[in-house]
Amino acid sequence: MKNWQKLKVSRVFLLLLVTHLLSCTFTKVPTQIYSHPAWKGEDEDHYLKKVVLVSTHFFQGNLNPKKEEFPDQFVKLHGDDKRFKFPKLEVGGAAVLSSYLRIFQKRYPKQSILLDTGNIFDHFDDSNSEKTLRFYEKIKFDGVLYTHRDLTTYLKNTKNNEASFKVPFLNSNIIDLKTGEPFADQNHAPYKLIKVSGLKVGIIAVTSLETLNSEKRKNLSGVYFEDPILSFLKAKKALARKGAQLIFLMAHLNSHCKAPYPKESKTFASRANYQLSCGGKSDELMTLIRRLPPHSVDAIVLSKGTLGSGYIGDLPVIQGPGKGQYISRVDFYYDIGEAKLIREKTLVHPPVKVCHSFFLPTQDCYLGDRNSPVKINRWDMLKESSFQVMPAKFLGHEVSAQPDIQSLL
Repeated sequence: MKNWQKLKVSRVFLLLLVTHLLSCTFTKVPTQIYSHPAWKGEDEDHYLKKVVLVSTHFFQGNLNPKKEEFPDQFVKLHGDDKRFKFPKLEVGGAAVLSSYLRIFQKRYPKQSILLDTGNIFDHFDDSNSEKTLRFYEKIKFDGVLYTHRDLTTYLKNTKNNEASFKVPFLNSNIIDLKTGEPFADQNHAPYKLIKVSGLKVGIIAVTSLETLNSEKRKNLSGVYFEDPILSFLKAKKALARKGAQLIFLMAHLNSHCKAPYPKESKTFASRANYQLSCGGKSDELMTLIRRLPPHSVDAIVLSKGTLGSGYIGDLPVIQGPGKGQYISRVDFYYDIGEAKLIREKTLVHPPVKVCHSFFLPTQDCYLGDRNSPVKINRWDMLKESSFQVMPAKFLGHEVSAQPDIQSLL
């Protein structure tokens, strides 16, 4: 037993030594790209209340993990090299995604708000709809945007099943023609007010009219899509009467706004607070922002599956590729004495990739994007380590597939 313990300690020491030597050798190579393994703890401020907004996007029924493929060019060059054994890398899937989300909730039990921007079903395969709903019920989201796609699935296939699950669907501008009011039942509401860090936080959700063509409208008889801005203003007025101190807007729309690729940076936090590039004023997000009254919303959470959150002017915009493979996050600070949000302290984080394991020297599972400037140096670093991997960590906790979620799949 003692020999086994010594061997285990020696192995851990060797891994740490390899990591240290590699980090010294490749001092300019960015690490922890789309990962946040460490936890330093935080001091509580009685005058500043922190709200951690966490969001997932475009799940689309992706209950199972996906394999990360090594770039073909690299495999062709080094596939026959016996020094390298390419590890099996997986990302996403409900069982591991739930581990990340629960770690968030554990680290910020009173400060976190968990949102999802809809398109939760696989609209080409309805067989997983019930499993998807069970998963969403287990995670206990604070709000899930109800898109026209989700409504189509609801009306066509899952109405009876869906009614038996407690999922907090939200949409302010899908109007039920029978009542003239936003579509609502025990699982659907036009908006929601919750308490986070002792603050009253209002959540509003809308679907863009431009996402609906004539064919899609045929599948949605009995409902009317109101102007999103009109619906937003109605919901905001109702939330203001209830004392809302912060307003978050979830929006399902087409947008091409994006953040830059990772740069030569050493720490996770320094790659936050990008100004997004939208490619023109005709972008749907830009149109939405222009139509909103100034400072009427504290953040917009988009359903569009684009990598990278950031800012449009001074407004935080949260988005992510989705499919259960990324999580987005923004930290807000509210001054109780002045009764206002301290906007200069808001921190928009890069998305967190739902890795199952990390490369040992980089503490992430990032394989590089085609246009990324960081690929070459990182590959050299990974080769030097013979592509050693370790279990993924998030906020100081080791990530693991959640048994109660696995049992649903």
